[in-house]
Amino acid sequence: MGNTCGGVPEAPPRYPLFHEAGLPFRLRSCHLLAFAGFVAMPLAVLGAKMMPILLVAAALSVAALERRALFARMPWGAAALMALLTAWGALTALWSIDPGRSLQLAAQVAGTGLAGLVLWAVARRLDARGATVVGNGFLAGLLVALALLGFEILTAGMLTEFLRHTFQGPDAPFVYTVAFNRTTSVFAIFVWLAVLVLVPRRRPLAALAIVAATFFLLTRLENASSVVGLAIGAAVFLASSINLKRTLRVVSVLIVAGGLASPFLATQITEGGSLEAIGSHVPTSHLHRLFIWNFAGERSLERPFFGWGLDASRAMPGRATDMTAQINTLNPGSDNRGQGVRNDALQAMPLHPHNAMLQLWLELGLPGAVMSLLGVMLALGRIAGLGLSGRHAAAVASLVVTAVVIALLSYGIWQVWWMATLWLAGAGLLALARAPGAPGDLNNSVASAASGRSGSSATSP
Repeated sequence: MGNTCGGVPEAPPRYPLFHEAGLPFRLRSCHLLAFAGFVAMPLAVLGAKMMPILLVAAALSVAALERRALFARMPWGAAALMALLTAWGALTALWSIDPGRSLQLAAQVAGTGLAGLVLWAVARRLDARGATVVGNGFLAGLLVALALLGFEILTAGMLTEFLRHTFQGPDAPFVYTVAFNRTTSVFAIFVWLAVLVLVPRRRPLAALAIVAATFFLLTRLENASSVVGLAIGAAVFLASSINLKRTLRVVSVLIVAGGLASPFLATQITEGGSLEAIGSHVPTSHLHRLFIWNFAGERSLERPFFGWGLDASRAMPGRATDMTAQINTLNPGSDNRGQGVRNDALQAMPLHPHNAMLQLWLELGLPGAVMSLLGVMLALGRIAGLGLSGRHAAAVASLVVTAVVIALLSYGIWQVWWMATLWLAGAGLLALARAPGAPGDLNNSVASAASGRSGSSATSP
């Protein structure tokens, strides 16, 4: 009899304690991964900053069960690329304007990456039955989270505000209009995992309903980057369903060309009078974002190869320059406070560039930008050869593109909750690769996109 979670021959119980405790089944990695998938989305509603804890807890749990078996399906290519990027980040401490911060962040990136790779290795070992368990976990978690987010929208964040005041004190700030910014980004990405579950099961209308419900809820909140990311992901889904290869070629060219040219394009934002033409029609937060990108682009080109050092954005010279007066000139009706909820000055670059490629250029220079683009291209480049149905392959492409778009519009790429979200989404993608009804071995092929090579297929029960 086969192992329904790992595709390997049945082995004696490694942890008989679970049987002695009266569990009706042997605890396996697919159960742990399914539980992580179920918890991830409700956790994103109530506190997305807890995502790293979920990632590490899940990784430690499955590592305790799998032990040496993890190495059999470890995506070594992805691990090597991650190691190179982290090593380069640590090396930048030699010339960083804040070497201590660079080394500290390199350790965080390495730790988060290690936890993510453990989950990826487990996800690659799943057979079809184990993938079904995991898929059900992710799908159930999303449905619960949609209901929870709807409740929070109707009550202006009642439960989230209660939890924040309970754990952080009655004076902890809570602003409903921005409290769910991280939540919306997690939803925009993870909703495609639900599509990956439902499409192979021939439930396209259910998949459409979930995407539509997610989009509707996101539009009730104020994180435009998540709405734009999901909308572009949906457009890619439609285009890929019609012509997958052509769509992937266009997307790949845009990502590579835009990524390599991003600092040069950013320096042109304030040129030619374009801001003056649109200033009175653009919200303050969007104008501020454009100035941030312009500043990051200019600083990036000052050190285009070596960069300023990992996480140097927080200590960048001139970043605290107040841009309020310039924004007032462009938009006289501005309230000077972003979306009307922030009282801080509109700095040239508060903490980070709010654009993944600009941050990579700024901190890690050309090598960091190229390594990151290589990872995205490896994933996109393999999708067309997966042998999947049009909609199934389109959902894979949409998940990748949605994540890329959101990363290019908001957040610091090194924020731990954001890295954890991306690693968990990748684990879900690999886990659902062998879902029942999927034509072809998506598990092996998607893993090859991450690792740069194909591993041996897992043995089905």
